[in-house]
Amino acid sequence: MNLFLNFNQIETNFSIPTKIVDKYINTIDYKYINILIYLLRNISNNISIENIEHFFKYKDIDYIIIIKFWIKENILPETILNGFETNSLDKNIINIKHFDNLEFEIGESIKSIDIEKNLELNNIQKETLSIDIKEIYNHIEQIISRPITYIEKTTITSILNSTHIKPDVLLMVFEYCIKINKMSIRYVKSICNDWDKKNIHTHELAEKYLKNIEESKSNHFNISKLFGINNRALSEWEKNYIDKWFTEFNFSQDIIKEAYNKTIDNIGKISFPYINKILTDWNLNNITSLSQILDIKPKIKSNKKTNVKKYNKNNISSFSEDVFDKLSETISKL
Repeated sequence: MNLFLNFNQIETNFSIPTKIVDKYINTIDYKYINILIYLLRNISNNISIENIEHFFKYKDIDYIIIIKFWIKENILPETILNGFETNSLDKNIINIKHFDNLEFEIGESIKSIDIEKNLELNNIQKETLSIDIKEIYNHIEQIISRPITYIEKTTITSILNSTHIKPDVLLMVFEYCIKINKMSIRYVKSICNDWDKKNIHTHELAEKYLKNIEESKSNHFNISKLFGINNRALSEWEKNYIDKWFTEFNFSQDIIKEAYNKTIDNIGKISFPYINKILTDWNLNNITSLSQILDIKPKIKSNKKTNVKKYNKNNISSFSEDVFDKLSETISKL
């Protein structure tokens, strides 16, 4: 599907750097994007902080912090804040009238952003932290390779205040989210709440938990490959079966493969419940190795052969006697 814009119906337009869409639109708080677009829209005007506040009416937002963020990202020039004075509202002019066609001057990046201004982000209980809150922010920015937003900072503060999650564990959560490509502050918060309920509060416990997750994923992949499931993802109940076989039954992949082979021989298709029944029986019978299973199989086959032979012999004998009796009776009547 191709999308065409009819610019003939648009009276005026202005440019937005492609970097905004490619890099930031899905990673930065929408308020940051909105304020930047508003600034670009007024590129030929002088506007004040008061104008921006009146336009957006966002609560608890430090607009200067947001502007400094875009300066740091080399989207806006440092000279945008020339003449800005915090003590005189009528002089808080944002001067962007000389940056036509987005030919921005690129100055030195802002070394630090005083995000704590008017945000009261230092109200964290000091005894719960092993490092300063600013250090936490700096570490997180290194992990996610970008500055963290106002909402992210307030959420981080909330997590540290409302849970027993330690700062080093919080950093591990961010690293995990980056690794699985699910980096959003909401997802970080949901993981922290989940870990808090599971009492995963220390580095050691978090490390063990993440190791178990990796092992579980590896088991899911290996069993999918073993079962020939290549065209779809495993369902949650299939994953639960696999986790049970490895963690509760402590079976090796060889034993699971034997149960799979037995299932295919018996019913001709993959069936997780059927495989689970076989493995459950083996677990109840204290089967712990593939050799124990192989020792059982010949005995079963031997018993079946003996029974078949005996059954066939008796039937043949019985059948022969009946036939001869009937034949004798028929002959005698002739």
